[in-house]
Amino acid sequence: MQPLRFAFGLTLAVVLIAGCNEGSSVKTQELTEGNSGDHSHEGHDGHDHHEHDGHGSESPKTLAAGVAQLTELRDAIATAMDADDLKKADGPVHQVGHLLEQIGDLAGEAGLNETEEKDVKAAITTLFESFASLDKTIHGKSDGKSWKDVSSDIDQAISALQNISSEATPQTESDETKEEE
Repeated sequence: MQPLRFAFGLTLAVVLIAGCNEGSSVKTQELTEGNSGDHSHEGHDGHDHHEHDGHGSESPKTLAAGVAQLTELRDAIATAMDADDLKKADGPVHQVGHLLEQIGDLAGEAGLNETEEKDVKAAITTLFESFASLDKTIHGKSDGKSWKDVSSDIDQAISALQNISSEATPQTESDETKEEE
């Protein structure tokens, strides 16, 4: 699973560099940095972002749990964006960056085949790019995109992750059950 982590890290670095060169906001950088520990949890708006790890709950333990949390965040963002409440969408958009890094790690541990690994990497890349575009809009950047512009890509990427995680779940659960016995 090391190639998946390397590819994910490389993709993350490219997105980070591109975001920094475009004069991206602190939030966009945090979205793409994930849980690196190098950024402050104090946001540009003065509130503590530490509560954003894992959507106010524990970090996911399985790929399926991570994808479920991602789906909840997507729904919260969609509701806020549909109501034109950018401030309410801001927190969940930030949380997505942390969660996508966790999902990448969980996918690396899930015993996926090569095709599934590629599909996970592609979905995560799409999600990083789409949510980073929303973040730009939330923070008033003219090159940001609307929910309508990215929702189809986000939904397709999450659907792909749901399909992969549902296939990986029985193996993961059976391994955890064996450990408990």
